[in-house]
Amino acid sequence: MDDFIETFLEYNSAYESPTQYFYYSALAGLGAVLRNNCYMLLGDTRIYPNLYVLIVGKPAIRKAKPLNAVIELMKGVNNTKIIEGRTSIQAVIQRLGETERSKDGKSIVGASGLIYSEEISAMLTADDANIPVLTDINEDV
Repeated sequence: MDDFIETFLEYNSAYESPTQYFYYSALAGLGAVLRNNCYMLLGDTRIYPNLYVLIVGKPAIRKAKPLNAVIELMKGVNNTKIIEGRTSIQAVIQRLGETERSKDGKSIVGASGLIYSEEISAMLTADDANIPVLTDINEDV
């Protein structure tokens, strides 16, 4: 894992975005690509790389480049659902529950994925259910 992150950071070092943005974007991408194929045992409980990453910064600090770089890598791996743009929490849940077919016919199954938006305020449609549903999902993981 460290080799991937180090290589990713070095490859993107010419960009103006803060290194930390690339680092945490890489962690989020790794967690999404690993899905439930990787875990750590804590007693008899499996701990999965279930990550919630928000890149926060002032306007024009170049937050989008690190996220877009990871999204492009993930599309190449083609094993993870990527939900981009404005959506509802109900649509996210429905999409994660569906089996997807890639262009090469590969099935992507399971409720793993990466939800991506350049602006968090524009990510979810206005709905009083957003916070309760997200909290409930997190408690069940």
